[in-house]
Amino acid sequence: MKRIYGFVDFINRYSKKYLLLKLLLFVFFYRILYFFLYPRKIFYNSDSVSYFIPIDIFHGKIDLYRTPVYPYLIKFFEYISGDYFIKSIIIFQQALSFLSIIPFYFVLKQNVKNRIIIILSVLFYGCFPLIINQNININPENLCIVSSVVLMYFISAYIRKPTKIYAFFICILPLFLIMLKPVYLIVLFICCLFILSKFFVRNERQTAIWGVLGIVISIAGVWGYCEMNRKYNNEFTLSKITMNNAFLNVIMSGAYESGGDEKFIAIIKENINGGVYMPMLIINKEWADMYKASYRLFPQNLPPTWDMNFNISANGMVDYPLDRINNFIHQSQFSKTYFLYMTKQIVKMFIYNQILLLIQIFELLLIIIYFIKYRKILWFLLFCVLFIAGQYFTIALGSMNDWPRLFLPSVPFIILLFAIFLQQALLIFDKNRFNQMLINQR
Repeated sequence: MKRIYGFVDFINRYSKKYLLLKLLLFVFFYRILYFFLYPRKIFYNSDSVSYFIPIDIFHGKIDLYRTPVYPYLIKFFEYISGDYFIKSIIIFQQALSFLSIIPFYFVLKQNVKNRIIIILSVLFYGCFPLIINQNININPENLCIVSSVVLMYFISAYIRKPTKIYAFFICILPLFLIMLKPVYLIVLFICCLFILSKFFVRNERQTAIWGVLGIVISIAGVWGYCEMNRKYNNEFTLSKITMNNAFLNVIMSGAYESGGDEKFIAIIKENINGGVYMPMLIINKEWADMYKASYRLFPQNLPPTWDMNFNISANGMVDYPLDRINNFIHQSQFSKTYFLYMTKQIVKMFIYNQILLLIQIFELLLIIIYFIKYRKILWFLLFCVLFIAGQYFTIALGSMNDWPRLFLPSVPFIILLFAIFLQQALLIFDKNRFNQMLINQR
């Protein structure tokens, strides 16, 4: 035990000065060594291709399936870097990911008082292969992870010192996040609840008004984008990608055999061996044409992956209207096969994340008990729990077959939640310090 306490004392004394700088240097050299020892090619797939769709929202070119932030980022780097724009995107993503360590560190410092836990959490965030690999992925997941850290920082900063600028950014940021990826739609609802609840805190009402202004702008922005989709694509929706995901679930579950449309069933059976996307691209010519338009803008020096080859070969041989496709999906979804498949996938997700789920339940109970006993809310802890729960909810409604990727925006919140829980576990038998820790997290 003396050796353990001696080690802890050594870490505390050694890391006290310039801790952030030391951590940044360690992560920097670790990442260089990581890619040097295990060189990786740029990650991309058929999803990556779809972000190269020709869009110009100011002139009516709006993609019905992809929100515009990442496609515009691609266009920006293509404009300034020419043929080297893919490398520029990768460097940009690497830099953003590295710099996000700084706000992540300060959030930990504000909410966790154990220096060893802070060090381990920052190193885990900075060195975790799942996060690092997204930096060389031509997909918006890297920006999603970084954006979650930024949101986390503003929430934590506002709770520590409520200001108008923090309140405004907390509520305007969801608009950017939703335009980055529709999976963030639930975050707008959570931020709305958070800032509206501040009207019940007497000394925060003036700052909360600025948050309401941000919420109004965000809602207006989402509504306006849906309206543009209605005007140019005849669909009042943020994105039709949920229909694609539902179709994928129908195909993968085998529930398509209950869809009641014999032509659809025959096409799916005949082409399912070409990949789950193949029947979708064959059934609707618009999807096939959009994919080919995106592929023409995709860098030709990057060889196509197997799923890209399958999608390119789809000819859109039949062009069924979306209403007919929707009816087919809805009828398939009401089948016993679909219900059992989705239930099994959801249970799998929860079993895979059972430790996280147990920690969330524990933290939620702690929040409730603390509120009942002291009539105070652990705001930051509650936001973290709701954010992760919101991701469960959106994934359950969306693409269950790809839930690990869709869960990536929650990774920073998960690491932070584990750090808070670990600190609580260490102080559980020290009532005074435990209560002081909860006060710090309010």
